[in-house]
Amino acid sequence: MLAGDPDRVKPDVHIHHCITDALGYDVSNKECHEIFTGAVEILRERYDGLTVAALDNTIWRVYSKAKMND
Repeated sequence: MLAGDPDRVKPDVHIHHCITDALGYDVSNKECHEIFTGAVEILRERYDGLTVAALDNTIWRVYSKAKMND
């Protein structure tokens, strides 16, 4: 998994689906990390203490639930 690293994203299928939904196209794993890092920098203004790993986990949970409901 992420081995407890709060600054890493695990770009699995749910993360790639999220990015594809947002951008309209998929990106590389490296770009996933760059996108998540940038998003967390912006979101920390509102969500103090947010980490890349926490955002990854939140998106993963939402997309995995959506997949289960299909």
